[in-house]
Parts: sequence; C-alpha cells; structure tokens
Amino acid sequence: MEADTNHLHRDVAFIQGLMAGSQGIEQTPQGTILQRIVSVLDELVEENEQIQIRLTELEEYAEAVDEDLNEVELLVYDEDLWDDEGEEVEVVAPEKIVTLDEDDAS
Repeated sequence: MEADTNHLHRDVAFIQGLMAGSQGIEQTPQGTILQRIVSVLDELVEENEQIQIRLTELEEYAEAVDEDLNEVELLVYDEDLWDDEGEEVEVVAPEKIVTLDEDDAS
C-alpha cells in the first residue's frame, strides 16, 4: 500500500511541476481550475495515506484480538481441562478475574 501512496505523491508532484512550468497558466480561468483540482488531489493523497496507516493498525489489532480469543476458546472448550469433580477454573483477564465452572463451558 505504501508503494501506491508513493506513486500517487509522485504523480501529483509531477502535475504540480507541469503547472509551475507552464507560463501564465495561472492567469487563465482554466489554469485556476486546474490548480485547485491539483490542490484537492494532493489533499486526497494525504488523506488516503492516513487511512491506509489506520487500516494497517486496525488489521494488526484485529489479529491480536483473534489470537487472544483463540487462546480463551482453547482454555474454555478444552475437554481435558475439566476433571470429573466439576472443579472451577480461574482465567485472569485484564483488571478482573473470571471464574468458570463446567456449566459455563457448554
């Protein structure tokens, strides 16, 4: 994704360079419109880059939560964990202790 963003930055910079090199284009109505369009494109590229960063962070967070959930599932649904006496099992969660008994596993 970063390569796409770099490509977009390069393309917008190229267009800005073409606009800067065009003599007198800023004085025409079309030139003013083109300058504004290029400015908006530049802002969109920046916003896209920020969205890509947040998306990557959210994907990493979702993977971490999935891994944690998998560990809890293994703990809760592991048949060998429960003995015949219905012993309770404690699972330490952030800022609280959760006590499970055999009825909670089914």
